[in-house]
Amino acid sequence: MTSVNEYASVLPVWQMELAIRRIRAWRFRGADFDDAFQEVMLALIGHVYDPQNWHGATEKQAAFSVIERRLAMLWRAEKRYRQRVERWSTENRATDRTPGSSIDSLPLDLSTMIAEMPERTRHVCMGLLHGESLNEIAIRLHTSWGAVRREVTRIRRVLQRAGLEPKNAATPEVLP
Repeated sequence: MTSVNEYASVLPVWQMELAIRRIRAWRFRGADFDDAFQEVMLALIGHVYDPQNWHGATEKQAAFSVIERRLAMLWRAEKRYRQRVERWSTENRATDRTPGSSIDSLPLDLSTMIAEMPERTRHVCMGLLHGESLNEIAIRLHTSWGAVRREVTRIRRVLQRAGLEPKNAATPEVLP
């Protein structure tokens, strides 16, 4: 968790305590709590209380409003992100992208090599053949981008051992 002491010289303690209570009330946890705390602190630092502009609201009411607006913004952003991931996931479930779905249309040697790959490597390979990005493959396989990147390295090694160099592995010779 981000240290409250980092902001003690800039903000009053009551604002930090109010922010912590509201972040907990919105049910931010773990790293999300830290991110929300930092966002709220930056919003409060940028906020200048002027009783004229707040139409008689107290400084505490104004700070509460700033905190709530920032937390609502963060919550909506997280909700939109989850909806995009879910939409992408359902769209890709609707499309048949199982490893064996289009192996038959590939040249015999390549289809044999893909069929002999371990299941996870085969899923990554077929995702690449379907034009998916590493992030899309990672989301579909419920794994990290780094894990997909390691599988791509394994696929390249298999292709190189078979004498099939990936397009960007070797620079083409320039003909005169």
